[in-house]
Amino acid sequence: MNAIGIIGFGALGSALAEAVKKTGRLSWLLIRNESKHESASTVHVPILTQIADIPKNTDAIILAIPDKEIDAITQQIHQMYNDEQACMLIHCSGALRREVLFGQNSFLKAIAMHPFQSVQSVEDIASIPWGIECESDDRAIMSLFIESLNGIPFFLDEYTIQLKELYHATAVISANFLTILTAYSAELAAKANVPAEVFLPKIQSTVLDRAHQALQSQQSIIAGLTGPLIRMDESTIRAHRTAMASIPGMDALYCSISKAGIELLVKETLLTHQQADRLIEVLHEIPMSGKHAL
Repeated sequence: MNAIGIIGFGALGSALAEAVKKTGRLSWLLIRNESKHESASTVHVPILTQIADIPKNTDAIILAIPDKEIDAITQQIHQMYNDEQACMLIHCSGALRREVLFGQNSFLKAIAMHPFQSVQSVEDIASIPWGIECESDDRAIMSLFIESLNGIPFFLDEYTIQLKELYHATAVISANFLTILTAYSAELAAKANVPAEVFLPKIQSTVLDRAHQALQSQQSIIAGLTGPLIRMDESTIRAHRTAMASIPGMDALYCSISKAGIELLVKETLLTHQQADRLIEVLHEIPMSGKHAL
């Protein structure tokens, strides 16, 4: 896989372009949005605008484009490769299976590779695992390719492929949801007139370190939970909800995460069903006016 082209120049596409360029294998970029051509010129490879312009000697085409565009682009590529020219066609969607790349040309090898992390720059690519779906005889070359990007290849088995939506949800919850929670925490900190940049990084890094240590030692992650849920502290829960009641979306988030936490605590027998029911009742109460959250 020596001649590689990339379609798309968003966050992932531009990061991949830089990473693949460093390996000496990047042959071209295809960018339909002309406003991105100037920034892409720093990669110093030909910039194409049409599928028909793709060189036939390309060994692999990587689709770093939105999921909704993959099918249409795939069909155009299949129509262009109307002979027996072999080429790997690779998409980077975590939610879609490789079957979305199937078409009229059987010489196009359909492969899915998904970075198990949101990517915003080339620095994000190093040392992250990639979930790969491909034929067994393509595993060796895909391993070498991902390793050339300083990534970790992980081949999805048939069971995981059939449940790929769960695989993708794992990445979304572990990455996107943490970002959302951090944003809400920062908003609360601002309302409380405390500097989020001072308070949040330490508490988050500490609890994540503890959770990751438990994960690696195959111990309970939830066992280290502190706070009002594990203490059955009803008055603190009520006080929290009252204080944040005037902030749009905050009470709903607090209650939803609390309910999810309660289910985990019951599952691991850290709370009884009776204790859980009592906490759920508190969460169903209508909070007071929220006069402290102005």
